[in-house]
Amino acid sequence: MWDKESHEKMAFDYGCWNVGRFHCNEFDFHRDCNYDRKNEAFSKMLYIPPIYPDGDYVLGFTWFGGGENFGHFGDYYDCSYIRIEGGDRLEESHTPTFHGGGGSKYDEACESTVDSLGVCWKEPCVPIRKTSRLVPKQFKDGKTPAPVLSKWFQGKVHSHKSSVTIKRLHLIDAKTDTVLDNDLSGIVQLHRDDEISLLAETTGNVQYVQWYTNGRQKGRDYSAPYTIAGDFRGDFYPWMHPLFNRRIRVAAKAVAKDGSYCWTNIEIRFQEVKHAHAGVRRYGTSDWDEFLVQPAKPAPQPVQAKPVQNSPQRGTASSGGSSVGLRRKRSARGEVVPDAMPGDATTGEVEKEEEEQAELMAKASDFS
Repeated sequence: MWDKESHEKMAFDYGCWNVGRFHCNEFDFHRDCNYDRKNEAFSKMLYIPPIYPDGDYVLGFTWFGGGENFGHFGDYYDCSYIRIEGGDRLEESHTPTFHGGGGSKYDEACESTVDSLGVCWKEPCVPIRKTSRLVPKQFKDGKTPAPVLSKWFQGKVHSHKSSVTIKRLHLIDAKTDTVLDNDLSGIVQLHRDDEISLLAETTGNVQYVQWYTNGRQKGRDYSAPYTIAGDFRGDFYPWMHPLFNRRIRVAAKAVAKDGSYCWTNIEIRFQEVKHAHAGVRRYGTSDWDEFLVQPAKPAPQPVQAKPVQNSPQRGTASSGGSSVGLRRKRSARGEVVPDAMPGDATTGEVEKEEEEQAELMAKASDFS
């Protein structure tokens, strides 16, 4: 895709680099504004015209003519694999569009040093040029570029048909093993000690689900329910999710037993809450929905316990409910203690040991 001629022939949308200027909040900063002195970034929604048959493509992007008052930047290229499915009825052609202004200091034009790719093919671009009011060469003097034709792609695109689908990703409360009906496009508010997981709702004969966070492979689940951290007979293990107050890109790939596959991805925002709430709550504003996930049971009081033999150990028992593989009973003093196992001290032995220690301490005090 690093090809000037291909972009000149097949580019379907042109615009100015400073369209959609916004100030970064705590979620945007690490992704978009970490290197910007003004804490600003730019965003634009891209519309794919209905001339491309369903299939897998490479979406190409170029940036040229960059600068503010003056510029020496070269041409920049980037690309990404995408899949096009559904949408409007297929059309025969699309006339490329140009959207000027939208943040530029010029209406219906861009602030730029050059008007086409290839002029500054390396960096630094010399001589250094002054920026001016420009439109792409293809639109100069009111011209319209040649249309992009659908027939160029007919029969040349790999169309992937999958026998499995991922309908939705669900948030799981791993403490209560319940599915939470939350819209993950909103802000999810959590306490730092909350335990959560993600579940992929699938259809078809799934062999496994592969999970990714921020582009890195996270784990693979071979049996339903397909979760990001796994489970033991329906008891969900907590997902050690990344940091709070950042955008987390989660992707899931369901692979069928016939080799076909499908993808889904979502961007999640977790916000730390430090005040106490009980139950699952939903907060709404005019701009977004915010959610608070909290278990309804009391906060656990940790008590050391030993796991039953041949059972997985997930942690310690608590007053709100025992962990997987833990059996508990109450002593005469109301304390939670594990059932006696081979090699363990009984409750009477523990009390006798405590009495002996108290006696030794009393004797020690006599010599002090």
